[in-house]
Amino acid sequence: MPANAAVKRSLEPFTRSPLTEKVQRLVLVQFRIRLLLNPAEADHQELYRAIELSIERLREERSVEEETAADVETISKLGQAILKREWQRVKSGT
Repeated sequence: MPANAAVKRSLEPFTRSPLTEKVQRLVLVQFRIRLLLNPAEADHQELYRAIELSIERLREERSVEEETAADVETISKLGQAILKREWQRVKSGT
């Protein structure tokens, strides 16, 4: 499925929501991150699943602030661990 079609499909539930613009940005960032991840690495898959879960919660519009904060924390920790490992890999030349 072309990326534009996937983005449009992802945004369908938000067409009448006041959160549309913010969610559009989230979905675009989600796809950008997806392009940077290595699907063969477990922690990359875990990060993508965490992002998908957080967006699903936002889609339901019943997202609780504490859940959103927990999602942000999970995504941040996973992303930091991946970036740290990749930086170490670059520094060591492997």
